[in-house]
Amino acid sequence: MPDAFQRQRLLTRLNSLLLAGDELGALRLWTTSGLARDADAIDAVGARMTAIAERFGVAAEPPPAARHEPPPWPVSPAPPRPVRAPVAARAGVAESLRAAIAAGDANAVLRLWRDARGTTLPLGLAGRVHDYLQNALGGAIRQAILHRDDERLVATLREAAAAGVAVAADQRQAGREAVRRIETRRALEAALTNDDRAALAALSLSGRIAELGRLPRAVERAVERAMAWPHVERAMAVGDDATMLAAYDPDLFDDDPALPHAFRERVALAQTRTAWLYRVRTAVRTRNAIVLREAMLEPPPGAEARLSAVERTRIDRLVMRDAAADRLVRALREGPDAAIVAALNQIEVAGAPLPDAIDWAAVRGVVDRITLADAIREAAAADPPAYTRLARLLPAARAAGASGFAPDGIDFAVLEADLLRAAHLARLRDALTFDDDDAIAHAASPDPYGAVSRLPAEQQARVARALRQTRRRATG
Repeated sequence: MPDAFQRQRLLTRLNSLLLAGDELGALRLWTTSGLARDADAIDAVGARMTAIAERFGVAAEPPPAARHEPPPWPVSPAPPRPVRAPVAARAGVAESLRAAIAAGDANAVLRLWRDARGTTLPLGLAGRVHDYLQNALGGAIRQAILHRDDERLVATLREAAAAGVAVAADQRQAGREAVRRIETRRALEAALTNDDRAALAALSLSGRIAELGRLPRAVERAVERAMAWPHVERAMAVGDDATMLAAYDPDLFDDDPALPHAFRERVALAQTRTAWLYRVRTAVRTRNAIVLREAMLEPPPGAEARLSAVERTRIDRLVMRDAAADRLVRALREGPDAAIVAALNQIEVAGAPLPDAIDWAAVRGVVDRITLADAIREAAAADPPAYTRLARLLPAARAAGASGFAPDGIDFAVLEADLLRAAHLARLRDALTFDDDDAIAHAASPDPYGAVSRLPAEQQARVARALRQTRRRATG
């Protein structure tokens, strides 16, 4: 068989003989040069040479035993006479071919050329027909390649092969690529119809789908879904939030009927938990206790278990500090003083900073009232009560009482009554010391707080005698 360079030279010479109408010389060159056994040459002009050989009644390729010997051509240049059609029929076909060529009707020329097989045509007409078909079919092939019309390209190449028209190597290569694309389209359509995601993924991984160029968006989504489906199946088997969210693409699977409802619910839970964890961890990082308190009220199922022990400790501390600050603000607004003191103590225990908008005047007032109440309790609890201190403290308590000061365990009315009684007793005792009836009677009456009853019996008797003596002198 000739090499590539020899093949091209021989094919050029063969085409020249065909264009000159020397079909016999072309047939002799075909069988003696080795072109008849060359695959590329057969692909290019094999069909036409077979048709020419049939018209001359000889084999287009010598038998295997005589491959290296010249074929039994007649010595005379005149070819063996094949069985010919009637002259009238030959003339009719020839005229029809001429008319079709003149009209530029390539389809008619092809049809008549097929019908003319086995018919000897006038000298030069076959070459003229061949040239016409080569130009017409070559143009159709180029247009099909330009417009990426694979079906038209393959059909035109088959017509050219049937008509014996030589096709350029690049066009034959384009035809093979078109056949491959047609097969890929059919496989793609079958996979889409059957929702065969494994087949779609295999087509995509093989690179054959990329050869088809731009596809409709719905087809692209189906291919992308098929490529992502193994990851979804793995996520369903693993059950981990991160794996599920990494595998689940809402654009691909939100409207996918093949996705199980249980998996959708599991993905929704993973999304909720992941968003909650991100919110909580951001709040911990920024020390946003308000967000933390709201988030910890209703955590998604299983979300708290994904927090580390350190995170839980920090959350509890931040929430406790925020609660202590809120409690202090509320206590300063609503009272009582004990609640304010308890809130201050809780802030101290939690190590929380005091609120920025704290009313320090109110806090100082609370501290003063608490200190005053403690001093009153201490003076009242002394034995005997420290009435001198109480006399100084109770006016301050009365002034504080105007703003709602009422500490637990202290009855200011009782203390004031005790204080007045003590003062009355002091005056009585002073009068008794001077032993003056008028002074004793004046100190003893009136006795609104029952001071006389608190005196010893002998002093009560002295007060009674002074009162009788004073009344007797007054009536005497």
